[in-house]
Order: sequence, then C-alpha cells, then structure tokens
Amino acid sequence: MTTKTTARLAWILVVGMIISVGCGGPQDVSKQQVKAQWDQSRATMLYSVASEHLRVGQLDQAFIKTREALALAPEFHPASILLGKVLIEQGNYADAITVLATVCEKLPQAAEPVYLLGVAQEKMRQYDSALVSYRKAYMLDNSRLDAVNAAAEVLMLTDRVEAAKSLIDDTIARAGNEPAMYETAGRIAMMRQDYVAAERYFQDAHDLDFNNVRYRELLGEAQFLSGDYAEAVQTFTHLLAIKDYRAGATTYAMLGDSFMAVGRHVDARNAYLKSTEVNPNSSGAWVNLAQASLALGDDERAMRSARSALSIDANNVDATLVLGYAMLRNGKLTDATEILSKAVARHGDHVQLQLVLGRCHQLAGKTELAQACYNKALAIEPDNLLARELLRTTSESETQRIVIIHN
Repeated sequence: MTTKTTARLAWILVVGMIISVGCGGPQDVSKQQVKAQWDQSRATMLYSVASEHLRVGQLDQAFIKTREALALAPEFHPASILLGKVLIEQGNYADAITVLATVCEKLPQAAEPVYLLGVAQEKMRQYDSALVSYRKAYMLDNSRLDAVNAAAEVLMLTDRVEAAKSLIDDTIARAGNEPAMYETAGRIAMMRQDYVAAERYFQDAHDLDFNNVRYRELLGEAQFLSGDYAEAVQTFTHLLAIKDYRAGATTYAMLGDSFMAVGRHVDARNAYLKSTEVNPNSSGAWVNLAQASLALGDDERAMRSARSALSIDANNVDATLVLGYAMLRNGKLTDATEILSKAVARHGDHVQLQLVLGRCHQLAGKTELAQACYNKALAIEPDNLLARELLRTTSESETQRIVIIHN
C-alpha cells in the first residue's frame, strides 16, 4: 500500500467517524475523544509516511514525521520503536538507548525494542549491556535468531570466541534457511583456525544465498586456508566473473597461491600480476609474481619483480632469495653471492638463504664456504634433506678433486 493510499484511508476513516458522531452517534462521545481519535489516526498516517522515508534512506524526513506522530500520540509505541530505529541509523545511539529503554519498560513482553536496544548499546560499545539485551530478546521470542547472531558477534568482538561458538552451536540446528547464522558460525571457525568447518559453514551460507558476494569471498578464503586449492580456484574464478566485481589484491594473491598449489603456474603468474596492479606498493605481491616467474623459467621477469619488491621493502628476505637464485641460474655468481651474503649477515637463521648462498660458493669452487653454509642450514634444521644432499655432493666433489690432484 502506498503512502498516499494510507493517508487517504486514514482521512476517510476520520471523516466518517466525525460524520457519524455529528449525525446522531452516541451522545457521550466527547470532543476530547473525537480529537484523540483524530490524533491517533493522523499519527498512524505519519508513522506510515515515516516508515517509507526510513525504507528509502531519507533519515531526516523519517525523524521529522516520527516526531510529529509522537507529538499527536505520545503513547503510540510503534512510532517510538520506529524513532529508535531512525536514531540508530542516524548514529545517534545515546538518544536511541533512551527512547528504546522507555519503550521496553512500557512493553515488557515485546522482543523488538529489546533487540534494538541491544543494537544501540553495541554501537555505543556497551558490550555487556548489549549481550543482556540480545539474550532477553531471544528469551522473549525464540524465533529471533538475529538476536542470537548479534550476541555471537559481540562475543567475537570481545575475544570470547569459545563462548560465541557455544552459543551458535546451541542454535545452529534451528538456523534453517537463515544464511547469516551459517556465516557467523563460519567466521567463528575461522577465528579458531578450524578452516575445514569454516568451509562447510560458508558453503551452507552460499548455497542459501547464491548471489551474496561476501559469502563467496569467505568460502574461497576458507577453501584456500583449508588446503582445498582446486575448489578455491573454482570459487575465486566464479567470483571474478561477476559483473562489476572488484577484487582486492588479497583475493588475487590467494587465487595465485591456489594455482601454484595445483601446478598451474601460468595462471598463477597472471593472478599475481593482477595483484600487483591492484596494490603496486605491496612487496609481497611482487615477490609472488617473482616466484611464479621463477617457476616458469622466466628468470628475467623474476629478477625484475624481486627488485620491485626490494625497492618497497629492502629487508624482504623472500625477494632477496628469489633474486639471488635467479642470478645463480643465469650464471651471475658474483652478483648473487654478494646479495645473498649481505642477506645472510642479517638473517643467518634463514635456511633457504644459507642453501642458495652455499650453492653459489659450490659452483664457484669454494667448497669450504659451501660446506659451512650447508652445515649452518643443518644446524638450524637437522632433518633438512636438501642440505644433507648438497653437503654430500660437496664432499664427493672435494674427494674427487683430491684424487685428481694426487694422480
């Protein structure tokens, strides 16, 4: 029903009432009663108008019309509840709390004003009070799963993750077709690093609201973190195909990592390239591109990308490692040794740096220096098989060199 239709009906009812009173209606109906009925009808009309203003986001008009309705009928509680909603939307949380607390006193069995009071309290960071309100709203009306969801959000916000999990676990069976409940359960699982459970919950939310982009983003992230890379590739690919969707650099990075994990290095490089375009000031994005280029044998691009990363963060160990290794593969032993030696001086406990520097020394014929690097790597990681193999090859090479000299 439109606002104009509502106003017209209210006017007809009031006029009809006045006519009936003036044409032989009950004589004990006083003028005050007629005025009260007229004010109530006008307040109802203004309430409908204010509701429409709120629906379309015209908050100032919604506030004005609601106040006008309450001026005519101060005990018209739906208008007071609506005023609380408008104040919350306007960010006037303190006044919202005052209005809604009064309504809660007058309507002790009504769940909606209690829930809205919790919203205003949460916005004011009165978290314990908000929890009380949300729980009371659910007790008054156990069909209000939004109150449970909101309480869980507050618990997560205040680092009470296990309490949030317990609350959701107690009600998730009743979630039915409410995707928000599954989303909350998924985010709790993410906070607990239970990525398999998170993937399951986000899949449920996504299945219930297939067009919700946020659910698909969360699903892809959970799939990636749970190691379900093939599914993550599919989810992120579908996400990027959505018209006008603008992915962040992190999304492209996770897609690139997923492609790398399933051996699709070209696709990984392309995803990482998009990540650098979205966030060119991220050294990590350039390192990812360098690593993918290295996997494809494109050493020149790997070196360029690694240098871009180092121009942003000169202490990026991964960028130094990729740059040194790419130089090593291109026979630039002197440059690689210089870069890696400086990095090892700063990060002596980095196993991969020790191994690549050792390999540079080994190829340059500096066996003792190479062995020192490999032994250092083994001291850090005694079970490192690559370090053991490289150390073995240097020992064999040194033995062969000695034999040749003696012969």
